[in-house]
This record gives sequence, structure tokens and C-alpha cells, in this order.
Amino acid sequence: MAASLLLWSGLAAAQVTQAQRSGWTYAETSTGQELYFGANALLWNFSPQGDGGPEFSDVGWGGLYGIRLGPNLSIENRLFVGGRDQDGGTEAELDGAVSSLFRLTFYQAPVEAYLLGGFTAYNFELSDQENTTLFRPSVGAGVGTQLFPYTWLYAEVLLYSAGGEDEFAAAGGGIQLRFGQ
Repeated sequence: MAASLLLWSGLAAAQVTQAQRSGWTYAETSTGQELYFGANALLWNFSPQGDGGPEFSDVGWGGLYGIRLGPNLSIENRLFVGGRDQDGGTEAELDGAVSSLFRLTFYQAPVEAYLLGGFTAYNFELSDQENTTLFRPSVGAGVGTQLFPYTWLYAEVLLYSAGGEDEFAAAGGGIQLRFGQ
């Protein structure tokens, strides 16, 4: 988990440094770049063997940051943690999930819809198995609305394990602060 946090922090620093080197500032909007930060609460569902196996669900929380690369394209990094559930004699606890995702946004003031795609590394502690970190393609979709000039609310669904034999998905919502609009 510590290595994941270190990687996530390093990616954040690299993206901010690159944005600043290209002449971007919080007050400057002529470059079209925008930096955003967010926090969310999500109801997750995890099934280690897919259909027919034990199924776990709970609420976790997370944070994200992103940078807009063009009018409709952004890249964002996310950290998602928390939650524990039991099914039969097996207990599962979400140690964490770290995602790097591209975001394709369709905007019609004051509402936006977006698609997400990228990769996630996640780790569940299962009481009857060894700890395993899995790396999977991820896809999702969401909608958001602007409340104030720099504040957005959003709701989304994200399938963290697209294409894996396990199933890990989450749905929920949160708030974003956007700079450089």
C-alpha cells in the first residue's frame, strides 16, 4: 500500500511540474489546461471468483487529481480505500485501489457526461487466501454538474476489473474543485 501511495504521489508531482513548465498557471486559461482535485464516496462490490463465489460490498472513499489535455480529454489518477465485508466464513477488506484513467468529456452547460478508461491496481485482504494485488483494465461513465465557478458535483460507475475473472466495481459520487477554467 505504501508503494502505491508513493507511486500515486510521484505521478501527481510529475504532472504538475510538466504543466508548470509549459507556462500553465492557476490564473492562466489561454493554454486550455485545467487542473482538478476531487473527493468521493463509493459503494464497492467485489467477487474474487466472479459469479457463483463469495460476494463482498461496503462503502469506501477516495481522492483524485487530473489535468485536462485538450478540450474533451483529461488524464486523472485516483486512490480509493476503505471498507470491509464478510460472506460466509470469508472476510474481505479493501486495502486500496490506484487508477490511472483517461477521461473523455462531453459538455452541455451546466451538465457534463464522461467516459473513463485506463488501468487499476487493487488489493483485497481475504481471510482465507494470500494477499494478492491485481492489475486490470478499467472502464466507467459518469455525469457532473457545475455548482459554482470552480466547484462540480458528480456521480459515476466504474468497473475496476474489466476483463478479469474477478469482479470489482463501484458506484457513487463526489465533489471536484477545478482550477484554470
